Amino acid sequence: MHVIVTASLLLLAAPRVLRGQSLPSPCAPGQSAPVFSDIGATGEQVDAFLITLKKAVASDDRRKVASLIRYPIAAWTGSKRTVFRTPGALVASYELIFTALLQKTIADARTECLFTNSQGAMIHDGEVWFNGFRTGALEIVTINK
Repeated sequence: MHVIVTASLLLLAAPRVLRGQSLPSPCAPGQSAPVFSDIGATGEQVDAFLITLKKAVASDDRRKVASLIRYPIAAWTGSKRTVFRTPGALVASYELIFTALLQKTIADARTECLFTNSQGAMIHDGEVWFNGFRTGALEIVTINK
């Protein structure tokens, strides 16, 4: 089934590609390609981190998600920003932070659509930022609402 669906999508797109038109980008219009060296990482490291984060969020592996975060971290818990000093404290408030909307935003994240600058890599509109500055390993450094 997957092969048939993929082949069908390719066939639907083929006339545009043959006429010299490109497929629409899943990223924001005009967005430049991310520069992962700016965040202390390689493209492969970012791919692996994003896959790990997405799998952990999708499977509701709260401890794994908490292990991907640099502490202390301030995160939105409903209507206010709360500082979490340990993974255990974050896990206790996980559902207030990782709302259905944030989970979907993470699930929809694509490596090639990340925005990067000297602060790190940003998912979507800045809901999650991560970088590898402290230890060389990528870590979530900001969680916004």
